[in-house]
Amino acid sequence: MIWSMISSMPYSYRLTIAYHGANFCGWQRQANVRTVQGVLKDTLHQIIPRQQITLIGASRTDSGVHALAQVALLRVSKKIDPEKICRSLNQLLAPEIVVDQLVAVANSFHPIRDAQGKIYRYWLSSRRSPFLDPYVWYLPVSLDIEAMRHAAQLLQGRHDFSAFCATDSSALGRVRELNRITITNRPPLIELWFYGTGFLKQMVRTICGTLVEIASGQQHDIEAILASGDRQQAGITAPAKGLALVKVVY
Repeated sequence: MIWSMISSMPYSYRLTIAYHGANFCGWQRQANVRTVQGVLKDTLHQIIPRQQITLIGASRTDSGVHALAQVALLRVSKKIDPEKICRSLNQLLAPEIVVDQLVAVANSFHPIRDAQGKIYRYWLSSRRSPFLDPYVWYLPVSLDIEAMRHAAQLLQGRHDFSAFCATDSSALGRVRELNRITITNRPPLIELWFYGTGFLKQMVRTICGTLVEIASGQQHDIEAILASGDRQQAGITAPAKGLALVKVVY
């Protein structure tokens, strides 16, 4: 019913959005809290009043998570000038959000169904920095990067990731394809890159927390954790501020 109502709006536009997630309770609009979707939609209503507006994001990023290139579908009841609306949005939006692009697309476009994959990046740092602190998990300890890489390889592929999913997730299925995890060490930064067809709630952060525990010397059997399907068997959930949605692949 919801999609049929959306489809009745004849004009479709694709937004590419960057945001600093620290002051947002995630992407998804919720009552009485500040979210990226909520701020964007409220601002659009200021710019194009008396229009029906629907805004659907490609990823429901968690509270505090950043995005370099979130993608959203804007459906409206009347035709708009994308360049003019994009300029107006960036003039009115808080500095934590920037709309990098707004373009017309076919009505068949759907930001979730059409996505072939997503790329996420997680930053760890061994040194405090006022320029990095809002974007990294600061860990003043020695980490075994090779142990982290070995464990990460065991997570690649198609698995039931229930053990790495938030217990309050509403996802009906927990099987996901994690195509690749790449870990680079460029002191003081350690970068963890994740490419997959889809991700569960807090999946990347839980994997990061587990890999850090392994790299710190704690004993975790990744294959046993996967087989258990039990969130309690995996490691801690890494802080949100280290995570960024880098790209949605179409």
